[in-house]
Amino acid sequence: MKWAIAKEVGGVVTDDPEKFRRVALEWDEGATKRDVSAREWGRLVWWNIVVMIFSFLFRIRYGFKIDINGIEVKVKKRRGEMEDVVIKTPA
Repeated sequence: MKWAIAKEVGGVVTDDPEKFRRVALEWDEGATKRDVSAREWGRLVWWNIVVMIFSFLFRIRYGFKIDINGIEVKVKKRRGEMEDVVIKTPA
């Protein structure tokens, strides 16, 4: 019911019109907005910084691009299938 009031829908089908009337009369436009505390903003900024740092470190460690040929060679080395490996260079 609150969603229908917030979206200003033309009509609502309900089995409890009295409840809808109460909800509509108690509805406040500003009630849908939630205040965010400084602590929550701080946590949001902190986690964004942490993710950026670890993402950068991960990319330094494992590379910025995916080398599919290198991955295939490493997998085949582990399996002992190196005698048939043909390494293709990108054109």
